[in-house]
Amino acid sequence: STNAPAKVPLPFPSSGTKNAIPTASQIGITPGAASLTDGFPPLTFTPLSAGGVPPAGADFNGIFNLITAIQQWQSAGGFFQFDSSFATSIGGYPLGALLAKASGTGFWLCTANNNSANPDTGGAGWVEFDPAAVQSGAFNYALDTGSANTYVVALKPAPTALTDGMMIWFKALTANTGASTLNLNGLGAIPITGAGAAIGAGVIVANGYYGVMYSSAANAWLLVAQSAGVIAGALTLSAADARYVQRSTGLQFAVGSSGTLTANQYLSGYQAISAVTFPANFSGSSMSALVAATGSQTIKFVKILSGNTSGSVVGTATFAARGTVATLETSGSAVSLAAGDKLLAQVPSTADATLATIVGTLVGSI
Repeated sequence: STNAPAKVPLPFPSSGTKNAIPTASQIGITPGAASLTDGFPPLTFTPLSAGGVPPAGADFNGIFNLITAIQQWQSAGGFFQFDSSFATSIGGYPLGALLAKASGTGFWLCTANNNSANPDTGGAGWVEFDPAAVQSGAFNYALDTGSANTYVVALKPAPTALTDGMMIWFKALTANTGASTLNLNGLGAIPITGAGAAIGAGVIVANGYYGVMYSSAANAWLLVAQSAGVIAGALTLSAADARYVQRSTGLQFAVGSSGTLTANQYLSGYQAISAVTFPANFSGSSMSALVAATGSQTIKFVKILSGNTSGSVVGTATFAARGTVATLETSGSAVSLAAGDKLLAQVPSTADATLATIVGTLVGSI
């Protein structure tokens, strides 16, 4: 920065005599006149005694003005906007050209050589290059164009290599059915992994959004974010696993409702995945209401055997008039469920007018 040259505050000359320097040759039109094609013509290099013409001071001023006007614009931090006539005259903008948006809110980066398309009207071969584009994710987001398990994404501008820590986002076209790969701009089909292993079926769903980060050590795309689908690496329990967990912790399931009750309403239910026993009178369990009953209200516990659609009453929870805590009963016997059996809490055909917001927990053993 200490070597930065002095800025040009005004074009040279700003108000002095100067000629506009034409592009076309002036030979045969104006003797000795300069042009962008010829510069100063041969006649200005010819001795006056041999019929030569001296170069005009106004041409010198015109040339300096043409050059320093651009320098003054650049000194002020100015960028040029797309110019159709200029693009035609130079055969199109080159790859890497940077132009200001017509709106003045950012820039366009040219991604193709000899580009005469107007970016401000949607012309091809340009990408936005400004804070708004960064905020919109334009540089690292694209739609997938591949098929199930083989995802294909093309970013603009196209990356030339995969680098460690590179993060991209894509919207999936199709769901995956097993181990999957992602090919970014033709750089190779690289495995997508989650929790250190290939992703399984259903991790990616159609129209879901996914964020992946490239790991050079694993040569894999690490799934770090997903809007939908099975969570990659999530713990799944088999029936045997679940039974082990229940044996280790005991069994508890919640019973409850919000608001006042309605006739024959089911408050909650439990389906056993293995044999379970609730002790006589549901010892160790509880049920209460936030709003007291007007009269006495009994909630039925209905046992439905596996494969059936109806069952029998095996216990009750009774709220006394103006009471908020229920008395649980099972006729003095334990209630046992086999795998597949259900236990439902149900309001009888007549519901109390005020009893509301019931909460409770039934505790059993495996």
